[in-house]
Amino acid sequence: MGFRAALHFDDGMQREIDVPQGQTLLDAALAAGLNLAHQCRSGSCASCICTLVSGEAGNVPGRASALLRSEIDAGMRLACSLLPQADVAVRFAYGSRLAEGEAAIRCDAVVSGLRQLSSDVWELSIQPEKRLDAVPGQYLRIQVPGTGSWRSYSISSEPDSPERLSLVVKIHPQGSMGRYLLERAGLGDACCVEGPFGAFTLGSWQGPHVFIAGGTGLGPILPMIDQLRERPGRTPDTILAFACSREEGLFHLDELSLRQDWMARLDVRVGVSRPSPAWHGPVGNPLALLEDAAFKPDSIVYVCGAPGLIEATRERCSSLGIPPERIRAEQYLPAPDTA
Repeated sequence: MGFRAALHFDDGMQREIDVPQGQTLLDAALAAGLNLAHQCRSGSCASCICTLVSGEAGNVPGRASALLRSEIDAGMRLACSLLPQADVAVRFAYGSRLAEGEAAIRCDAVVSGLRQLSSDVWELSIQPEKRLDAVPGQYLRIQVPGTGSWRSYSISSEPDSPERLSLVVKIHPQGSMGRYLLERAGLGDACCVEGPFGAFTLGSWQGPHVFIAGGTGLGPILPMIDQLRERPGRTPDTILAFACSREEGLFHLDELSLRQDWMARLDVRVGVSRPSPAWHGPVGNPLALLEDAAFKPDSIVYVCGAPGLIEATRERCSSLGIPPERIRAEQYLPAPDTA
């Protein structure tokens, strides 16, 4: 006995699959040849997020969920934990092309670039031995050179250069990646990478675009803005709000200035939440840099940062009449190193 699942994608395409009773939606989709965005398959990474449109479904008993309370209230679920209890319809916030692409691969790589961007942010570039066709906004896992620890970082480089992938890394001096970058990193170091993962990608919706980046959340958003600029037709009104805790932590300011030159309809706001007396710019987290008028009922909102920033963004957008499906989020968690 099983159920039928209709999978709706953001490009208007639909796929239907059979889900045997007791099997998760993700496992059934993978068995049917659909590579839904996923990574951990245990409920902790939120890469497989989707929205239950109709039907009844439960969750794998005892499995934790990385979803925020507001996301669950909006009907969002994790495909790796969703157990249909009747025929269901589920919506994914990315195009069918992503699901029909190649599965994530693991391969050897070498460190091809090292650059300190700010007081506590580094850019780590790697050269994988196999081509990893990532979509702007996705992330990969990297094994910290010389260790058994794996970390996940968003890809900040342009997708037209898959032979060199750059990652923006927040330094935690006691973490394995922090110790590697601060103490022994060198060009040519061998490592292993896996990916791409994630569904934090540019949607096909029309309307004003609002990007909200907390700290290294700017990493995946920059290539997304570049992709938006290169789309055919008129570039929509676009706002980018970016903030760090302190001004010495700000990075890629030249990159932001260049994009303002390239995009006449791009409005960039940069601030810090805990400024020194020498700071004379805007103060606050990235959400606080945006007045209510920055959000329109038909805005598409992309937010990348800590869970608290995402929760606050969803609550504010809800109060301004922006529906949950027009908000895309990627949360950064200080996860422990995993072997």
